[in-house]
Amino acid sequence: MQQMRAWAIGLDMTYAVGGMLVLGAVVDHFAGTSPWWMLGLGLLGLVVGMTRFIREASRLARGGDGGESNSGGETGPDGSPRR
Repeated sequence: MQQMRAWAIGLDMTYAVGGMLVLGAVVDHFAGTSPWWMLGLGLLGLVVGMTRFIREASRLARGGDGGESNSGGETGPDGSPRR
């Protein structure tokens, strides 16, 4: 399961960068501004992809599966986190 999650994290970054590059190329094609939109959106995709990659990789390293979390800090009567 962890190996599949690791692959998903890597592919998520690839899709973010690739998707933004394609979107930038389409805008450049119609606006006649080649290559500026593609470069700008490609860099934006890289920043977003790296941010998501770091966040998810650190969650995976801590042992989390990316599912529900107890962000409210509430605990039950025995001290265990409430779900």
